[in-house]
Amino acid sequence: MKHFLNFLVVILLIVSAGCISTEKTDLDMNGQTLMIEFYSTTCPACEELSPHIDELESEGYNISRINVNENGQMAMNYGINLVPTVVFIKDGEEVDRVIGNQPELIKSKAEEYFK
Repeated sequence: MKHFLNFLVVILLIVSAGCISTEKTDLDMNGQTLMIEFYSTTCPACEELSPHIDELESEGYNISRINVNENGQMAMNYGINLVPTVVFIKDGEEVDRVIGNQPELIKSKAEEYFK
């Protein structure tokens, strides 16, 4: 229950920050998959990963980007210690995460979880 409540808080923060619209997001997330990229503007690996995330987004993957410098509490709620970190959420639960600049691994996991 704690994870579900944390997830709802994250979704509400994302929606209120304008990162994703409420029209596309069902807060109970049943049947929904979301990738959350945690990044920092001062992180060279994050800058290198950014075009790959852009490409996935252009392919239609549901991605939200969270700047850890501006959203530290959200990063803490997810236990983010290193950036970039991509967290995969399916049906309201974290199912996986990739830490570091690993675009091929992120793409393969996106393909797996967004089936």
